[in-house]
Amino acid sequence: MSENCREERFMNKPVVLLVTTATSSSRTAEENLGLGYIAAACREKDINAIIIDGWLEELTSEDIINRILDFEKPIFVGFSCNLLTGDVAIDIVKKLKDRGYNIPFVAGGFSPTLNPKKFLDAGFDFISMAEGERTLVNLCEYFLYKKLDLSQIVGLAYYDKKGELHYKKNECVSNLDELSFPSRDTIDYVMKNKIPVNVSTSRGCFSSCLFCSVAAFWRTSEGVKWRGRSINNIVDELEQLYHKGARYFKFVDDSFIEPPRGTEWCNSFADEINKRGLDIRFRITMRADRVSEELVDALCRAGCNSIVIGIENFNCDALKRMGKIANREINIKALDCLKKFDLYILHGFILFDYATTFEELKDNYELMNKYSWAICKGIFSEMYAATGTRYTEILRKQGLIKSDAHYENYEYDIIDARAKMVYDALKAWHISHVKMYDMMIEPINKPRVLSEDGLKRFYDLYVEVRRRDLNFMKHVLDLVEADARKECLNDFVSLTIRENIQWFEECQNKVDKLYCLEGIKYMAEEDPFT
Repeated sequence: MSENCREERFMNKPVVLLVTTATSSSRTAEENLGLGYIAAACREKDINAIIIDGWLEELTSEDIINRILDFEKPIFVGFSCNLLTGDVAIDIVKKLKDRGYNIPFVAGGFSPTLNPKKFLDAGFDFISMAEGERTLVNLCEYFLYKKLDLSQIVGLAYYDKKGELHYKKNECVSNLDELSFPSRDTIDYVMKNKIPVNVSTSRGCFSSCLFCSVAAFWRTSEGVKWRGRSINNIVDELEQLYHKGARYFKFVDDSFIEPPRGTEWCNSFADEINKRGLDIRFRITMRADRVSEELVDALCRAGCNSIVIGIENFNCDALKRMGKIANREINIKALDCLKKFDLYILHGFILFDYATTFEELKDNYELMNKYSWAICKGIFSEMYAATGTRYTEILRKQGLIKSDAHYENYEYDIIDARAKMVYDALKAWHISHVKMYDMMIEPINKPRVLSEDGLKRFYDLYVEVRRRDLNFMKHVLDLVEADARKECLNDFVSLTIRENIQWFEECQNKVDKLYCLEGIKYMAEEDPFT
């Protein structure tokens, strides 16, 4: 449906505003599929859903406030909040209320789902927990027609008349094919900025990693932990987007390959894409224990050119603490398999947690060095203690949390003294060139819509930086193992950073030139966690 036809259809229809704010993140802005799905569900019911995407449109909080004030009496204003945007949304709602804008406010997404009381206490009227399509359509109908009692709306959290939290647990959508394709109001921003188009082919994950906000998010609802769309349904959406000019896609599934998906499914998926003549490229995320040559070969035939794999660590004790299904051998086997394919392989990695030992760090260094060809976000990485996760519960019980949450994440102590020395050294080194690093890694991490030569140039520069990072890590491990005093280690770190300033400035110049050659811009902020 064209924009003009849509405007005519919804003329004089009730309006709901769906908002996302700019994110304090080192990632480039991308589509908010959650709002796209909710907008589509509302429009099916003849409700005019207006999306205000502050991230993609690079809107300030004041810009968003002014956009909202253009609408005198919407049914409600809904904010999609991740762990980095919740406080910005709270501030916007406070300012709107101060200006006398007394409209119901709803918050949804990770942050409100994992911490509903925070948002209700801050001025929101309702929280949409986990999946929001059914919940928010029912809330619209409640305000418009009073067909439902408020207490009957599943997935809605609010304070009742007694001031107590009311929440009727939501049940996950079991058949995702029944959902309308998400509205693509912001696709022009995506295409203009050479960002891949987001597609969700499944929801959930069968794993329950200790640190994972995804697992915590889905625990708030009833139903199957992982649900996948059918091949025809997925390819129908890809074909529709293909005709809009999209060629590069990011499958945002938390875990693309889960039973019943396997090699046979991937071959059928590739067959359907090729039968329809869709010459596309896409990125997926999968678990190490799902990797096989036959399966990856089928994915390549479908158009896969980038895989994110949740390695997280190479040490068996650390993997057990994380609640990972895969072990050291599975991770090694997966990377060895993926090395055989002409793909960009990115792997999640968490080097530090509260119980990391020095011996674990040495164990990890060996394989970090061996698999340095795989793309990873720096030598310094730590497990986030996010609100609502089991990891944070463990830290709290052990009295290891050091401060209030910063962007819904808590700081904590590392118990092993030698591991803590390495932690401080690697963090200081990473911070010394973090802006350059984030700019360098982002185009191949997302990946952006670049030429093959451009991707390779970013990757080649990454390999150079990775080698230097790992060389620094080796020196730090050697010094700590030799019982160097903390002052000596700090002096080494400071001196090495000074000696490398010019080299990293030269890297920054190379990155800037590559951005210029590829016609892209860095639409992100500095990492808020460094």
